[in-house]
Amino acid sequence: PPPLSRLKAFDIGASKNLIRYGLWFWASGIIQILTLEYDRLVVGAMMGTAVLGFYKQAQVIALMPTGAITHAIVNVTNAVYARYQQDRQRLSRAFHVALRLILRTTLPVSLIIIVEAKELVQLFFGARWLPMVPILRYLVVYSLCRPLLDDVHALLLGVGAPRKIVGYASGQAGLLLLAAPVLTQKMGVTGTALSMNVTALLGLGIALYFARKYVDFPLIRTFLPPLLAAGVGLAGRYAADGLVSELPKLLGIALGALIFALGYGLALLLQEREILITEIQTIRTALTSGKEPSG
Repeated sequence: PPPLSRLKAFDIGASKNLIRYGLWFWASGIIQILTLEYDRLVVGAMMGTAVLGFYKQAQVIALMPTGAITHAIVNVTNAVYARYQQDRQRLSRAFHVALRLILRTTLPVSLIIIVEAKELVQLFFGARWLPMVPILRYLVVYSLCRPLLDDVHALLLGVGAPRKIVGYASGQAGLLLLAAPVLTQKMGVTGTALSMNVTALLGLGIALYFARKYVDFPLIRTFLPPLLAAGVGLAGRYAADGLVSELPKLLGIALGALIFALGYGLALLLQEREILITEIQTIRTALTSGKEPSG
């Protein structure tokens, strides 16, 4: 056995490395908390508690559905990314499938909430909460970027790259510190929402750039099809606005969501039919058999 002095030296060195590595996790956590809470501090300080109530509730509604979807997916991908961190091909495939799945499910959910925001707020909260409708609509970009950022965050943690998380989170925090007060002063609470959109877009761009060091994925083929499909869904929904607006609120919301979903789904199938069928079969096989799908 090695001498006791060598074992002690090894333990001290390992502890230092662990602390040094853990500091990056601590730093990324602190910066993310600042990014998530700073906008509320700005709204409360500059606009008052009443406006803060509308803003906070709008943010909760904007993030709740997409957050639930992402939470379920990322709980699985955390372990998958860590397992395949030394296998770039499998890691790339896993990340691409997760990114596609998150984008293609959260995009229609977010847009349905935005389009039907007024009716949803009146139905579930009452007319006195209507001031939060424009805030909710302005938060659409932020609500779409957050799930994608969570997936990249899981990837970088899985491959042991917390410094990269600190990198894009610092860029977000720096921009938000400057943009939120300025835009809030000039545009009110909608300016705060816009600052969150810009911050989220910047963070997502930097995060995807860092992710490319560890995984390969086609950026245009990942993002363009669902965006085009969303455009088709929105066009169909607004074309039927006259019919939808005359119906009772609950029925109108259901019909409007159905029209959008049909347009979105059909347009996405026309663009990605074979890929979607293959991915659905892969996910179904993994869930029913409990075995790792081939490829």
